[in-house]
Amino acid sequence: MTLDYQTMFGPVLVALIPILVNFIKKALPASMTWLIPILAMILGPIADLIAQKALGVGVGPVAAAALGLAGVGLREVVNQLKQTVAPTP
Repeated sequence: MTLDYQTMFGPVLVALIPILVNFIKKALPASMTWLIPILAMILGPIADLIAQKALGVGVGPVAAAALGLAGVGLREVVNQLKQTVAPTP
């Protein structure tokens, strides 16, 4: 198996979307946190479009939206595990 842009794009997108959503989450007021899953679904296809134009690789808008949501889901799993392991004051 060769390592090229096409095979690396999915995992990079899954890692990139939660980072972008985290930056946007800090800029949003607390009353607008319901936008976070929508942002993840929008940021995935935007990142895919940028990669398609810049690198010529992409996974398609539907798959990119799913990967964006998967990235946010992964972040939530990590947050829940941290809360479970951390002692409560």
